[in-house]
Amino acid sequence: VTGHLMEWRMYGTVLGFLALAIESTLPMPQAWNNYIHQSTNGLRTELIIAWTLGDALKTIYFNYTTSPVQFVMCGMIQLSVVLVIAGQFIK
Repeated sequence: VTGHLMEWRMYGTVLGFLALAIESTLPMPQAWNNYIHQSTNGLRTELIIAWTLGDALKTIYFNYTTSPVQFVMCGMIQLSVVLVIAGQFIK
Protein backbone atom coordinates (compact mmCIF):
# COMPACT_ATOMS: atom_id res chain seq x y z
CA VAL A 1 0.00 0.00 0.00
CA THR A 2 2.77 2.46 0.92
CA GLY A 3 4.51 2.02 -2.44
CA HIS A 4 1.31 2.84 -4.30
CA LEU A 5 0.57 5.77 -2.04
CA MET A 6 4.01 7.27 -2.64
CA GLU A 7 3.42 7.05 -6.40
CA TRP A 8 0.24 9.10 -6.12
CA ARG A 9 1.27 12.58 -7.31
CA MET A 10 -0.90 14.47 -4.84
CA TYR A 11 0.28 12.44 -1.81
CA GLY A 12 3.11 14.82 -0.96
CA THR A 13 0.95 17.87 -1.54
CA VAL A 14 -1.90 16.59 0.63
CA LEU A 15 0.44 15.37 3.35
CA GLY A 16 2.34 18.67 3.35
CA PHE A 17 -0.86 20.71 3.45
CA LEU A 18 -2.19 18.68 6.38
CA ALA A 19 1.07 19.13 8.30
CA LEU A 20 1.07 22.87 7.64
CA ALA A 21 -2.61 23.21 8.52
CA ILE A 22 -2.05 21.46 11.85
CA GLU A 23 0.99 23.61 12.59
CA SER A 24 -0.88 26.80 11.74
CA THR A 25 -3.55 25.98 14.33
CA LEU A 26 -1.11 25.34 17.20
CA PRO A 27 -1.55 28.81 18.78
CA MET A 28 -5.37 28.59 18.69
CA PRO A 29 -5.79 26.82 22.06
CA GLN A 30 -3.67 29.54 23.70
CA ALA A 31 -5.77 32.30 22.14
CA TRP A 32 -8.96 30.54 23.26
CA ASN A 33 -7.63 30.02 26.80
CA ASN A 34 -6.66 33.69 27.03
CA TYR A 35 -10.14 34.68 25.87
CA ILE A 36 -11.97 32.36 28.29
CA HIS A 37 -9.89 33.45 31.29
CA GLN A 38 -9.53 37.07 30.12
CA SER A 39 -5.87 36.77 31.06
CA THR A 40 -2.47 36.12 29.55
CA ASN A 41 -0.88 35.20 32.88
CA GLY A 42 2.15 33.01 32.40
CA LEU A 43 3.02 34.29 28.94
CA ARG A 44 6.38 36.03 28.79
CA THR A 45 6.93 39.17 26.75
CA GLU A 46 9.92 37.52 25.04
CA LEU A 47 7.74 34.63 23.89
CA ILE A 48 5.16 36.96 22.34
CA ILE A 49 7.83 39.02 20.58
CA ALA A 50 9.71 35.98 19.27
CA TRP A 51 6.50 34.22 18.21
CA THR A 52 5.18 37.28 16.37
CA LEU A 53 8.49 38.15 14.74
CA GLY A 54 9.20 34.56 13.71
CA ASP A 55 5.78 34.02 12.16
CA ALA A 56 5.86 37.42 10.44
CA LEU A 57 9.29 36.77 8.89
CA LYS A 58 8.29 33.24 7.89
CA THR A 59 5.13 34.50 6.18
CA ILE A 60 7.02 37.30 4.41
CA TYR A 61 9.59 34.77 3.21
CA PHE A 62 6.88 32.45 1.90
CA ASN A 63 5.20 35.36 0.09
CA TYR A 64 8.36 36.57 -1.63
CA THR A 65 9.75 33.22 -2.73
CA THR A 66 8.32 30.53 -4.89
CA SER A 67 6.87 28.70 -1.90
CA PRO A 68 3.74 26.66 -2.61
CA VAL A 69 0.45 28.40 -1.90
CA GLN A 70 -0.27 26.18 1.11
CA PHE A 71 2.83 27.58 2.86
CA VAL A 72 1.62 31.14 2.28
CA MET A 73 -1.95 30.37 3.41
CA CYS A 74 -0.91 28.53 6.56
CA GLY A 75 1.69 31.16 7.40
CA MET A 76 -0.99 33.84 7.17
CA ILE A 77 -3.36 31.83 9.38
CA GLN A 78 -0.69 31.25 12.01
CA LEU A 79 0.42 34.89 11.94
CA SER A 80 -3.19 36.03 12.33
CA VAL A 81 -3.72 33.89 15.42
CA VAL A 82 -0.40 35.01 16.93
CA LEU A 83 -1.38 38.63 16.32
CA VAL A 84 -4.63 37.96 18.22
CA ILE A 85 -2.57 36.59 21.11
CA ALA A 86 -0.24 39.62 20.94
CA GLY A 87 -3.31 41.86 21.07
CA GLN A 88 -4.63 39.97 24.09
CA PHE A 89 -1.24 40.33 25.75
CA ILE A 90 -1.04 44.09 25.14
CA LYS A 91 -4.62 44.65 26.33
